[in-house]
Amino acid sequence: MKNNLIIPMSFLFGLFLLVGCENQDDNVGASTLVPSAGASLSVDIPFGTNNTLVEQNASYDFTVTISEPQIVDVKISIAQTAGNATSGDDFTIPSSIIIPAFATSATGSFAILEDEIAEGPESVTITVGNERTANANLSPASFTFNIGNLTAGELEVGLSWAASETVTDNGGTEISATDLADLVLQIQDASGAVIHEADGAAFEASTITAEDPDGEYFIVAKFFDAMDIPADLNLSTSFDQVGVLNADSYDFEAALNTQFVCDNNFYTLNKVTKSGDSFTIESVGEASSYPQDITGTYEVISNGESTDDGPENNPLVAFMSTVEITDNGDGTYTTSDGWAGVYIEWYSIYGNTEPEPQVLALDICEGTLSSSWTDIFGGTHELTGTVNADGTIAVRIDNSFGDFVDAIYTPQ
Repeated sequence: MKNNLIIPMSFLFGLFLLVGCENQDDNVGASTLVPSAGASLSVDIPFGTNNTLVEQNASYDFTVTISEPQIVDVKISIAQTAGNATSGDDFTIPSSIIIPAFATSATGSFAILEDEIAEGPESVTITVGNERTANANLSPASFTFNIGNLTAGELEVGLSWAASETVTDNGGTEISATDLADLVLQIQDASGAVIHEADGAAFEASTITAEDPDGEYFIVAKFFDAMDIPADLNLSTSFDQVGVLNADSYDFEAALNTQFVCDNNFYTLNKVTKSGDSFTIESVGEASSYPQDITGTYEVISNGESTDDGPENNPLVAFMSTVEITDNGDGTYTTSDGWAGVYIEWYSIYGNTEPEPQVLALDICEGTLSSSWTDIFGGTHELTGTVNADGTIAVRIDNSFGDFVDAIYTPQ
């Protein structure tokens, strides 16, 4: 009896599969199944999004993954949804990919095509999945790449960026990297002269040409503009050369901050050495040194005058002291003594015998320092300073009693 029952049950199960899959060619119909809650679609590509791929008849594999397996094949559409590159002329990509039943991924391939037309960089956005996905109701996934039309002896440089942490507007919507900041890509020679510059509305790309002389070049990122939202930016560069390099990339974390939009705030990313048609690329990763960091030990010479009759060393002439300035890691610094020993010199007779560490705010765009505080006697103090090109700092302090001091801080 058991064997007699197996035959009709198998027949019915087979009939179910036939009915369930009869509309696969149309990607719609009775076969559509809803995956378990939380199922999602993702695409893995062998390069970062917005990288430039050289136009040289190259193929690239990509993997489409569903977070939970299905009991039937999942056919997923693939289409270009944005960009100015032309499918069939500049690139080819399959129209669909199938993830087999009970599997979670499948691999496809697309190709970049070479032609004889000299074009500028072109962009492509590929979307995987749409409302016609068979057997799974999933949100689409997308990836973007650029196609660079280069000739022998040229090196294309790409610059992209992203916020180090998610930045949102008042409604909680994430702000895109190119809305958050507009950066300029510069290619400078060894003297600092700008040889090439790119300043578009999105990520940037420029080229060291075959006609550029041999020598060292530096890849520099700086601000054109940014939203008034403090945020660190991670920067990435990519390099492409026909037949040699394809999306050779470098990453630089927290390289720039949107608080300081000015010429003084820039970041040197890479050094490129050109020799004929050959290019050697090195990572540099250096922020502008002036006046980005004032950490160190300083010898201080102070001159000033107190309105109090008590101090003996008054007026004060060429008073020598030493202070330490430390980085607080948030754009501010702390000096080991706001008056650099002068207040102790004048007012130890009244019990003021300890240094008074103070927080200094550094404006790297203006090259200025500022601080204010209240002393043990209830007086208010204002410190202003200027960071000089030679690393010295000129400081002026005034208090509400009429005392003042002018000082020069020289790094040891």
